[in-house]
Amino acid sequence: MITLRRGIDSGVEASRLDTLRSTAELAGCTPAELRSLLPYVDEVTVPAGTRIAVRGETSNQFVIVAEGRLRAGSPDYGWHTLLSGETAGWAAMWEMAANDETVIAETEVRLLVMGHAQFRAIKAIAQRPVPTERILRSHAVAL
Repeated sequence: MITLRRGIDSGVEASRLDTLRSTAELAGCTPAELRSLLPYVDEVTVPAGTRIAVRGETSNQFVIVAEGRLRAGSPDYGWHTLLSGETAGWAAMWEMAANDETVIAETEVRLLVMGHAQFRAIKAIAQRPVPTERILRSHAVAL
């Protein structure tokens, strides 16, 4: 069962703000900029085993782990764990492209989520991602 929380009380707001602050992608944002994102963030709790994203499918959400663990990757390129403050979907949402990885909840996980319309708020204040994976692939082809 997926639980969605939209109401913001001071404790929930502080928790969401701490989670936003902990992400590498938003590290350059001021406290005021991070607070401005709060209305654009939904909080969901999903059970273990829930598929969050599928590699190769068009990305439809940017997620930030607030609590729990996600497993991200693919059988071809390996898997890694995403913990609190780590994200999935940043570059794919920015470029409106396909997901680079499949992402699955390893445990029950609490996520902050932004769809395309919400993600525009991030684009207004954050830095464009460096396309590291594409750079690495182009170097591999050139070698």
